[in-house]
Amino acid sequence: MKGNVIAIDPSVSCTGRARFRDGALDEVSIHLARDLSEACAIPSLYGRASGSYAYVIELPRAYSATRSKADPNDLIAVAAVAGAWAARGCAVRFIAPSEWKGQAPKNICAARVRLSLEPAEVVILDRELAKMTKHLHHNALDAIGVGLFHLGRFARC
Repeated sequence: MKGNVIAIDPSVSCTGRARFRDGALDEVSIHLARDLSEACAIPSLYGRASGSYAYVIELPRAYSATRSKADPNDLIAVAAVAGAWAARGCAVRFIAPSEWKGQAPKNICAARVRLSLEPAEVVILDRELAKMTKHLHHNALDAIGVGLFHLGRFARC
């Protein structure tokens, strides 16, 4: 599938963003924030949203306490960040983590995302990852994975 997509992996502290033009990755970034207000303001850095891009946003899900180490209340803040990004797009699709990556460990999912990229896209990814602290790479890779899944270029892990 071809298309112009902005894919978002929202977070209060580090949001991943990937842009696909005509179905191909052409930009990837992360955005650090100190708090929820700052995280929700990041979408405004991009000016007016273009109607030619669909927004695809990972929307967190609460799992039972036995399946998750995270505080379920933290998901409320992440959902607020997702909403701030959703307000930017004309066409918005929310994708649950389990829908696109299942329960695969981060390292396996990251490797599968990388293998789904074309060589020119890997160059873009590697250039941007080199600018980031390694423990933040998963934010960028998740945004790319969400976009690839939406475009039909990535099967669930």
